[in-house]
Amino acid sequence: MDLDLSEEQQLIRQTARDFTRREIAPKAAEIDEKWLSEKIDSKEISISHFRYDGRLILTAGTDELQQAVNGLAGVEGAFAELQVLRRVK
Repeated sequence: MDLDLSEEQQLIRQTARDFTRREIAPKAAEIDEKWLSEKIDSKEISISHFRYDGRLILTAGTDELQQAVNGLAGVEGAFAELQVLRRVK
């Protein structure tokens, strides 16, 4: 049984990856850094982080990040701009 992707399947996979990196990733779950920094400073939010050159650097693992983002989903001001993505058939 050959489980390797065909040349066409590899091209489709690469095209989807390129599109996601270019169009989706920059807009997905963009948390407002200033808002998050203020919430961390006031101890309203606890997440693994450090500061470098005046910037907030999150060091949380995947599970902690997912939990934090899910917890902020309905919080006013948490995300810089709402992006709605719809599947087109």
